[in-house]
Amino acid sequence: MALVLSDEVAASRRLRSDNDPFGLGGGVRFGHALLRRVDFSFAGRDVTAEVAYQGGGDYAVRVGDGGRTFSARGALERGDDGEGVGARTELVCAVDGVVSRQGVLVHEDRVRLFTADCGAMDFRLRLPKFVRAAGAAGAGGAGGASADAAVAPMPGTVEAVPVAAGDAVRKGDSLAVMIAMKMEYVLRAARDGEVERVAHGPGDAVKKGTPIVLLKKQQQE
Repeated sequence: MALVLSDEVAASRRLRSDNDPFGLGGGVRFGHALLRRVDFSFAGRDVTAEVAYQGGGDYAVRVGDGGRTFSARGALERGDDGEGVGARTELVCAVDGVVSRQGVLVHEDRVRLFTADCGAMDFRLRLPKFVRAAGAAGAGGAGGASADAAVAPMPGTVEAVPVAAGDAVRKGDSLAVMIAMKMEYVLRAARDGEVERVAHGPGDAVKKGTPIVLLKKQQQE
């Protein structure tokens, strides 16, 4: 929940528009994907969670294949110093009606949750299989293209692009959001860098392998 809410806050800062059907302003976004898949590692185990938006601020969260589905609501509350990179916030969450409050820090591909009972717990996002495969191919001599662009993993529609040319991004930052096979995919930066060009915007239909956001190539030393 912390990751999903954090991404929504970050995207809404750039994409608020009451006239754009793909914006994150008030009202309904027609064609908006209601299901998001989050892959992460925790305590040495790989875990997959599916978060389905139910409307009205309600979510259905299923952890693991065939696992139990929880009803959840949540909000992030920032303190006065909560605008910086890696700033700690408070996650107020109700799961199956049980309300809790935890400190949470979302930074790049890591999420740290602070609880009164268990102390600090660390979660790390896992890159989707198509990104890991592309990265391995790049390391093997394919030019490392996956590190320089957010690439469509399959045919779909670009839903949002929360960056613009010239923006500085950090590893793990959201570069684009697209809808494919009725699911929402967040394409994240594989490295720190600067956005060189946004090749496709909200509403564009793209084929598999199409670069959506390109980063400036790193200088070879």
